[in-house]
Order: sequence, then structure tokens, then C-alpha cells
Amino acid sequence: FRSPNTKWFFNDQKKSFQIQATQDIELGDMLFDSYGDRDNGLLMSVYGFSLPMNFYDKVRIIPFVFLHRNGALSSESFDKLRKYFKGTPQNIEKSILKYIRGRIETLQYPTTLEEDETWLSSNTDYTPEYFIRLALVSEKHILKEWSNIINECLGTPTKRQKRKWKSSKNERLYLKLIWSKFK
Repeated sequence: FRSPNTKWFFNDQKKSFQIQATQDIELGDMLFDSYGDRDNGLLMSVYGFSLPMNFYDKVRIIPFVFLHRNGALSSESFDKLRKYFKGTPQNIEKSILKYIRGRIETLQYPTTLEEDETWLSSNTDYTPEYFIRLALVSEKHILKEWSNIINECLGTPTKRQKRKWKSSKNERLYLKLIWSKFK
């Protein structure tokens, strides 16, 4: 990605948002802007496009719990969810994972991940359907990642898996957070 060479501001006199160059731009040069750290749902609803495998994408499974890419999570969301379960730390985490798995299983899409990926590979025109399917593919990948995480946790984790969870850097962040509860 390139750094933006523009900035947004509100013009009180004209009562409108405006965009202004932050440096001299020659005729024919590209303008670069930043939409910020936005998930595909927001990009689609406000700007009319989505990004492939958007790092900031997330899937809402209940009003205050979002599943993020690479097993990332909002600890605030999960802290709220933990209040509904009782037991040992390990049993609480397992109950949460079972609950999330149930929520994932109730989500229904009109197409499968494979159908959307096939459609995208043969349709490269940037139509509204293209961007909708791109956003759906991103969501479905997040759900698939979380399903794999849940299955890994609810199975019988090996010592090797636990070591891998503990040493993970940017992936499987949920597993890194809870690995000690599965000793």
C-alpha cells in the first residue's frame, strides 16, 4: 500500500466534506487516499467496495462478539461472554468454543465458499455482485479458520500443538491466549 497524498476535512463555510492534496500532484499522477482500518461490511455499506482477504475483516456471531481473521479476538467481547459460563478456566473456554461452534453452524449463506471463489475467478468486472462475493469469501474464510481452531481445541490437543499455540506469532491468537488453560 502507498501512503496517502490526500486528506479529508470538513469545510464549515460550504457545509461539506472535502478532500485536498497534501503535496503537489502533477497532471496524470495518481491520488492515494486511506479509508482507515475498516472491515468489508463497513467498506461495502459506506463506499461500495470490499477488499480481498481484508486484514480488518470480522464476522459478528452475536451482538457483542466478533470473530477476526487468524484467530484474533477482542478480549473485551470474550470477557463479556465468559460471564455466562461457570467452571474451571478450561471448562469455561470449552463452553465458549462450543457456543461459538453452534453459532457458526446456524449461519446460512446462499452459496458455498467454493462456489463464491469459482465465481470470482471467472468474473473480474468490478460490479456490486463482485464486491459482495469478495466480502462473503472473506467472512467464510474467517468462519473456516475459527471452525478449525475450535476443532483443534475441543479435540485432545497434543503437547506439540500446545507448544505451537504458545509460540505462535500472528496466527491462532486465540490459542496463544488460552494455551495455559489446556495444560
